[in-house]
Amino acid sequence: MSAKQGLGKMVAVLLLLLVLTALLVNSVLDQKAESTVTEPVVTSSPVFGSEMPDFGSIQDVKAKKAAFFGYMKPIVDAENQKIATDRTRIEQLSSQPALSETDKAWLTSVVKKYRLSLVDELTPQWYAALLERVDTLPVSLALAQAANESAWGTSRFAREGNNLFGQWCFSKGCGLVPTQRSEGADHEVRKFDSVAGSVAAYLLNINTHAQYADLRALRAEARREDQPVTGIYLSPGLVRYSQRGEAYVHELMAMITGNGLEKYDVALAAPASPGAG
Repeated sequence: MSAKQGLGKMVAVLLLLLVLTALLVNSVLDQKAESTVTEPVVTSSPVFGSEMPDFGSIQDVKAKKAAFFGYMKPIVDAENQKIATDRTRIEQLSSQPALSETDKAWLTSVVKKYRLSLVDELTPQWYAALLERVDTLPVSLALAQAANESAWGTSRFAREGNNLFGQWCFSKGCGLVPTQRSEGADHEVRKFDSVAGSVAAYLLNINTHAQYADLRALRAEARREDQPVTGIYLSPGLVRYSQRGEAYVHELMAMITGNGLEKYDVALAAPASPGAG
């Protein structure tokens, strides 16, 4: 073999190695890119003060979903944690023979917030009724409803009013007027200063409004029986949240299972209510 032929073979081998290396690098990059759009990127701390991302600019569906859940979950977790903290304090007060003036003042504010009456005799049954309202909601359910009601954060009410759950208000100027509001209707879609405010109002609405008494009863029963409280389990309690009724409930369930949100329902498990059983 001549020196020229040997050099030619060496060049050919080097070119082949370069091609194989390029193919390997591209394969690794493709796998990395795929992983970033299939799993939600959850931030380590809530983003209360941050402006909601422009989810409408994200063209890839998987990437949009991951970004939406990654943005919303820390906010839902933080608002749920506030409720869990209040619930723990109520449980502690329920075991005390007498309350201090500070505790009475705090309990009075909580009772007013959750639309109950403070009675002279705080019985175990009264505490159980209060704790039926002061309770967390499954993260999967909150995320599914937020995505459903706000079209993945792209609706006009989400973008202009930080309203991701379709909450209404009934005083002129309290929110945004729906473009297709029925003649004679006076409701507006409420505006919030932040997404966290929208989440807090949503949780309070579910925990107090008469329309969702069935959901609260389901949750309380699960607590008494020491069963997991999941979004799938509580979804039927939202049959009155939308005019679509059962179809709406089935849609929420499909969103929870289709997006693998059940894994978020292991956190913030609250203990059973006092006096129950």
